[in-house]
Amino acid sequence: MAYPSKGDRQQVSTRISRSYYEKMNEYVEAIGITKNDFIHDLIVDRLEEIDVAALHPDQEELPLTA
Repeated sequence: MAYPSKGDRQQVSTRISRSYYEKMNEYVEAIGITKNDFIHDLIVDRLEEIDVAALHPDQEELPLTA
C-alpha cells in the first residue's frame, strides 16, 4: 500500500538496547502506528521545547533591508 508524501524529510538513525527496542515494538503494534511515526513524534515533541535562539545569546538578529 502506498502512503502519501509527508514532505521534505531527513533520515535519522540510532541504536538502542534490545530491551527498549522490544518494548517500543510492542507499544507501536498495540496502538497501531509505525516505529518511524513513533520516533518522529518523540523527536519533534522534544525539539519543540528547545529555544535555539537561546543557545546563542550573544548573537543578535540583523535588520532586514530592502
